Amino acid sequence: MKRFLSGIIVFCMLLSAVTVFADSTSSKAMEEVLLSVKERVDIPAELTEFTPRTFEAVDRGLVGYTFMWSDKKGNAHIEVSCDEKGRINRYYFYDNALKSEKKLTSLSKEEITGFAEEFLKKTVPEAFVSESDTLVFDSDSWNVNNLNYSIGFHRMKNGVAVKDNGASLRVIVCDDVPYVRNMDVYMNYEASFDEVPTELAEYTQKYMAAFPIELVYKDKSISLFRENGDEEKNKTVLVYRYKDNESGYILASSGEVAKEDDLNDLAGGGSGGENFKAEASMQDSVSRNEMFTEQELAELDKIKELIPKEKVRAILEKFPYIGLEKNMEMSEYEIYGRDEKYSLVAGFSDKEKERYISAAFDGVSGELLNLFNRVPYKGIENEKALTEEQKKGAEEKLDTFLKAVAGEKLSEFELHKSDVYGKRLSRNFDRIVNGVRYINDGVYVEFDADSGFVTSYRMDFDEKKEFDGINAVIGKEKAYNSILSVAPLKKLYVHTGGNYKVCYTVSKNGTEIDAFTGEEYNPYYGTEDDGIYEYSDLEGHWAKEKICKLAEAQIGFKGEKFRPDDAITQLDLLKLFAAGVRYKYYLNYSEEDIYSEFIEEKILAEDEKNPSGQVKREDAFVYMVRLDGLERVAKLHNIFRVEYEDGHLLTEGKIGYPAILTGMNIICGDGGLLRPVDSITRAEAAVMVYNYMMK
Repeated sequence: MKRFLSGIIVFCMLLSAVTVFADSTSSKAMEEVLLSVKERVDIPAELTEFTPRTFEAVDRGLVGYTFMWSDKKGNAHIEVSCDEKGRINRYYFYDNALKSEKKLTSLSKEEITGFAEEFLKKTVPEAFVSESDTLVFDSDSWNVNNLNYSIGFHRMKNGVAVKDNGASLRVIVCDDVPYVRNMDVYMNYEASFDEVPTELAEYTQKYMAAFPIELVYKDKSISLFRENGDEEKNKTVLVYRYKDNESGYILASSGEVAKEDDLNDLAGGGSGGENFKAEASMQDSVSRNEMFTEQELAELDKIKELIPKEKVRAILEKFPYIGLEKNMEMSEYEIYGRDEKYSLVAGFSDKEKERYISAAFDGVSGELLNLFNRVPYKGIENEKALTEEQKKGAEEKLDTFLKAVAGEKLSEFELHKSDVYGKRLSRNFDRIVNGVRYINDGVYVEFDADSGFVTSYRMDFDEKKEFDGINAVIGKEKAYNSILSVAPLKKLYVHTGGNYKVCYTVSKNGTEIDAFTGEEYNPYYGTEDDGIYEYSDLEGHWAKEKICKLAEAQIGFKGEKFRPDDAITQLDLLKLFAAGVRYKYYLNYSEEDIYSEFIEEKILAEDEKNPSGQVKREDAFVYMVRLDGLERVAKLHNIFRVEYEDGHLLTEGKIGYPAILTGMNIICGDGGLLRPVDSITRAEAAVMVYNYMMK
């Protein structure tokens, strides 16, 4: 999303340039731009249908064009967007006929990257004007999923990267022929740049002083692939991170904090509406009957114990500064359950629809959980800031409100931030545990001084959470050094003070350090690792080429050595097979995730589970056939035969599995031998995956 927004922003920057054509909205101007585009983009002869579009925001002087070529049946098209100078900022190509049965290509990473770079140079030559200002391949951006390759380039100016300037391409490969599916370019061509200053002494210390770190509790890692159990849900972890998770910039010339210019204004703005939704709802209650299960009856009994609908209004009226007036009637009422608790949601509005209140309560205690209170807007004077007297009065009323709704829980919270905008005062409170902020629990409240009403309130408080003590945490200095070892400071051109200036900033945002070990804390486990695997022990090995092709497709094992002739463990085999047959992300599944899913899918039985054990070749054949959904065929009797000399060594009932894989050219034997009872090696397993992906 961030890159997408950056693309829009820079697109608008491009459009803000002084036009080189006489009249940007005239057909002559469009002809000039179209001619420039066609010199850069090859349009296939079969794309005979042409549709031009133009965009002009007169008040901001923005002009742009989009051209689309398609075939008569709508099965293929090319769409190109550019600014009034004909500089292309977006390209998209679609052809329904471009499909590949293979999951791998014989093309190398270098060939695919080179193809993308040549396409970029042809379509956007102005991005390669000189060696001191050019786009360069960003190796960290390389990502592949089957035969879809994501390739990024970033702008380098005077040897320093430029923030939010670059290009991203997606290349697809069909039958070993590469095509650019789409390209987005975001370049601020007209901006001015300061020269790169001399190296600033002690810039690390200046950055550390400008952007301190903090110790916080946060909810523990979650799995992306399965629902967490109750024990995991209640765990927290202590981490060091940049204060409020915000790292920034210091000028490389002076070490002073640099505030990045807000370039969003160039792209226009928008206002978000406030919306209050319950997470689930319940229909009108039904009478008991023998059709209900025991659990259903138990839940219905819980519903009976909830606060009656007719008492909800009285509960809300007892809270100060909400302003539930007599002419406001209940317009919505819902009951929803979550984590064995039920909440009530009630909405009240007046006939004129000027006022609207939506509130959620604990269904048993009546505790107010959150509140949205819409009050009439009183005009431009509402934008004037609160006076000190008004602010003090608002603070006192908020304190009174919080004591009424939060009660004793409020003692566990501490004010973190207070903001004033227009006539509204907002306050954020964090829960404090062992003197440390717990960032997942908090209170937010907002007061409107014009109406005298609380307009928003929300409390998050989970009494089930478990917290470690803080006695054994490492010190802040050691923690900061650990953060900088993971995400060192780098130079970056940042748009600040009207032009681009060289700044120092972190090389990776959002870095967190385990407060006990000093190691990087990954807030998720089971996420994809987009690196390309490289191994030092494959020289001269018979499977080197195929293992390396898998590695380029980001399928392999972490570490500098592949250990090709070692027996592969069952866990590694299942991950490798699933990565090839399904998706590469299976390589990052936890042991629990992989076995939970595969046992449920009957890829293997519970009593076959042996994560660290070796795997017979015949069992490896079974697992791959099951993953490919062909076991039903493999189990057919008296239709298979195998031509291997040792085929008689196959366990009874397993002949169909190697027969199918042989027919698919996934296995071919070893000198005429199948060796079904031998342990399969890491190289043999990798070759099976390679052959599967190339079939």
